[in-house]
Amino acid sequence: MQTDLEKECDKLWGQAVLVRAGFRSEISGATAADIIDPHHLVSRSYQRTRYDLRAGLAVTRVEHENPAQIEAWLRENRPRQYAFVRKAKQDRACGRSAQKPDLVRIKNRLERFVFG
Repeated sequence: MQTDLEKECDKLWGQAVLVRAGFRSEISGATAADIIDPHHLVSRSYQRTRYDLRAGLAVTRVEHENPAQIEAWLRENRPRQYAFVRKAKQDRACGRSAQKPDLVRIKNRLERFVFG
């Protein structure tokens, strides 16, 4: 079960992804009127990247339902981020993990990113 601090960090991570994208889909440029979601490019269960902004992308709800489209766009338009995500997925598949993240530090970093 998620702690309150984990829930706060999840919410802040999502807000940070949207702020970084200017509240637009990073794939299509659609605006918030089209309902933009923060998307985890690596499963949230993988703690090492759960709160890493490189593992996130702002997408529309329709785009969110098509992971193959997201991956193809990422590979074509953001090769460095794509490489980071591929490595994280490989590490996860190999069972490589990290210690439980320092959620207080993560929360503070995300708050500074979102709120300045």
